[in-house]
Amino acid sequence: MDADEPEINEELTSIVTAVLFGTAVIFGLIGNLLAVLVVSCNANMRSITNILIVSLSVADLLFIIFCVPFTGTQFVLGYWPFGNVWCMAVQYIIAVTAFASVYTLVLMSFHRYLAVVHPVDFLFLRTEKSWIVTILIMWGIIIAYNVRTSLGLRHPTILTMEATLSARTSSTAMTSPFSRSILPYPHYTPVTTFGLPNYGGLPQNSRCLKAEFAVLQS
Repeated sequence: MDADEPEINEELTSIVTAVLFGTAVIFGLIGNLLAVLVVSCNANMRSITNILIVSLSVADLLFIIFCVPFTGTQFVLGYWPFGNVWCMAVQYIIAVTAFASVYTLVLMSFHRYLAVVHPVDFLFLRTEKSWIVTILIMWGIIIAYNVRTSLGLRHPTILTMEATLSARTSSTAMTSPFSRSILPYPHYTPVTTFGLPNYGGLPQNSRCLKAEFAVLQS
């Protein structure tokens, strides 16, 4: 009976892992799809803040659809069964979606900065069209940049079957694009969340405060 315990524990772990990943996929799909549909189908909901939330939801949907099921399968099986090409694709999508989420939050911080510190200035920057263009440019840069960082990635279970590769080559080849691409994030976070809102002081006169309130409601 003791000999069977490791197998039972392994099966239980696989079942729990599959259930957790499946639950994340189901709730993630429902929640993010609803967010995208509500903002897309309701003109009254198309504020700048909600447009940025849609960008976050799109990043989450891409991650949930193209990354979570395959990563969950790897955890359950204990190896990567989908080949090296799809491994590189999944790593690429992970990097793109992570970068998109991070820099969408940066744009949200910048939007809050404009609303609080400059409520009556730079109005041309606070239109739906300008923010949609900004978001599209952001996505384009992220997609193009991470193509370079994702080339040459190999999955560990594939590398172990290639005896000609040295341990050094294996560890270098699997350096995550996320770990390389995300390096600027710690520097942007304090600047956009703490530095910008406090630079120049808060608006004090009633005209600015009224304009600020109107912008915050958008």
